[in-house]
Amino acid sequence: MGIGEGGDVDHRQGAGTDRRTGPRLPVTASVGAVPCGDRHPVMRRPGRRLLLAATAAMLLLGACAGRDPAPFVAELDGLALPSTWQVAQTDVRSQGGDSGCIELINPDCPRITRYYLVSGELRDILEEARQALVSHGFVNSEVVYPNCDSALSGSKCFFNAAKTGMEVSVNLYAPGEVVDHLGMPTSDMATVRITINRH
Repeated sequence: MGIGEGGDVDHRQGAGTDRRTGPRLPVTASVGAVPCGDRHPVMRRPGRRLLLAATAAMLLLGACAGRDPAPFVAELDGLALPSTWQVAQTDVRSQGGDSGCIELINPDCPRITRYYLVSGELRDILEEARQALVSHGFVNSEVVYPNCDSALSGSKCFFNAAKTGMEVSVNLYAPGEVVDHLGMPTSDMATVRITINRH
């Protein structure tokens, strides 16, 4: 509101110039005001930065400090498998290392895979594996191809088993079958692959 010529009052909002004090701000303006309910941008940044820093630290900690694979290896070592089962190879995949994994993004980390060479009928070998896992506290699911007669390439029969915090998968391969490109097939012995990882 301004004073017009002849002392008349100018009612136009924000218009005019007070001849005594110079240019005026509109009545509704407030220097340094921030809309109600909103925080000043400078006040928001420190909290956001702290949150980002905490998140980055948690991700870094998870990437560096993985779960110990030793308990999973111990589970495989503790299976009461027949003495005729020959351990051909054991692969440990855990946090870090050349074949490492990151638990935050890989649900199968850590994972231990053990390969056995076994003589005998596949159905008998399958039952030996199942009994060993059940007696060790694992609850097994339904066997796929219980007669180990799958016509597909790869494993002839398989099943999964689990107990608190761990899951096991068992695959049987016919004699002479190349398993996981390991280059260790034999013409008279089947290959059994047992894999254990967190559940």
